Amino acid sequence: DEQKQGQFAPGQTTSTGTGRFENFDLVLRLPIGARDSIEVTGGRKDFSSTDLVNEGGEKFTFSEERTLVADRIDVALGWRHRWRDLELSAAATYVKADGSDGTAAVFHHSGGGIFGAAIDARAHRGKWTFLLGAQRSSGVMPVDEQNAPDFVVRHFSASARLENYRAGVGWTGEHSEVLLAGSYDRSALP
Repeated sequence: DEQKQGQFAPGQTTSTGTGRFENFDLVLRLPIGARDSIEVTGGRKDFSSTDLVNEGGEKFTFSEERTLVADRIDVALGWRHRWRDLELSAAATYVKADGSDGTAAVFHHSGGGIFGAAIDARAHRGKWTFLLGAQRSSGVMPVDEQNAPDFVVRHFSASARLENYRAGVGWTGEHSEVLLAGSYDRSALP
């Protein structure tokens, strides 16, 4: 808590910033017979922000501005099969992830495409629906870095992994529907 800092603390710390999310998803299902369908999905998640941190207050001021940009495009092609009270789907996925962060002393950019797979299951029991799903993509992405004082560009490749696990339960009544779902996302990007 900055209000309770001792006498040797640097003083007041403030930060401000701007940020914006732009997300969308599209799903196209093409029926193949009564129980099967081919599914094509696509989505984009875009985030950008600028943060300004000031430390020191009246004694001295240290300011640093940081810019963060992240863009992710997901495309999948899959197959869904339906039984009486059960649906299963599997899909091949391609993820193009791109991100950068920069301050006055460093600039870091990584981006590229990685392949993966996704599975999904839905079971229906009376008025209840149960959901389980998972997606994992992994590969290698190119990375560019520049650091103070000379800002020489370093090029290298690093491993990338994206995982998502989700579960949910739904209930359908006469005049209402309720769905409770949770997910666990883990991203290890260069």
